[in-house]
Amino acid sequence: MKIKIYDIDGTLIKAKGENIAADDFDTYELWPLICAHFDQNPPTFQNELMAWRQSNHGIVGDVAMQRTIQMVQKSVDYMRPDVRGVDIRKKAKNLTTQFIEKDIVRVDAIAHMFRALSAGTVCVLSSGIFVEAIEGFVDGLMACDLLSPKNREQLIVSGSIANWETKEIRHLNLGDNKQAGLYDVCRARQVDVDTADIRGIYVDDPEGVDKGLCALNPAVVSLILTGKNKDSVFEQYQHVTWRDIIALEARARP
Repeated sequence: MKIKIYDIDGTLIKAKGENIAADDFDTYELWPLICAHFDQNPPTFQNELMAWRQSNHGIVGDVAMQRTIQMVQKSVDYMRPDVRGVDIRKKAKNLTTQFIEKDIVRVDAIAHMFRALSAGTVCVLSSGIFVEAIEGFVDGLMACDLLSPKNREQLIVSGSIANWETKEIRHLNLGDNKQAGLYDVCRARQVDVDTADIRGIYVDDPEGVDKGLCALNPAVVSLILTGKNKDSVFEQYQHVTWRDIIALEARARP
């Protein structure tokens, strides 16, 4: 069984600063935008968010990941008590459709995933954002006709998990936890990761939030070039663009 694994923020969605056209977003990361929408204490949350962005500016890896973990917990704590998973999913869909209209979603990357699904490859969306937000992202792709209902059935989603009534985070899908989360969701879909033929792992932070995914098969990791990681040097990986990936695969076809 063939598998391809895709991160979302930075990988399927551009990083802030990459887009030429003007837009109203101060970030292209889904989770901060969702949290800002549902926050019950906007000044406090915005101050925390600004401090997190400044501390993580231009860095990746373990330090950035630990700061991100702390920020995710704070973001959940600041949410209104009435927010539920269905609300998060709906907001993520709305943001995704706006991102597509503004050319913030990497449409060539989505087309790459579409082709893989159509060829029978198992595709996993693995992100640190919560499962409901990933589902909303997929809803947005479908609403803009970038994925079909059949594609939706084939996709496996791996994300952070929370009890939205208690605001308890049960699984934070970052770092090494991304690998554990992947195993759990694939097992539920009767996909054996250990015996599968992993054909591609597409990420933007291989030594931080995505390192658990990269450890599955470092030889097939594609480090997507973004506005955030372009100045970072990784010993094991070289930056590539989706154009590079698609061109290379086209040349390899018989």
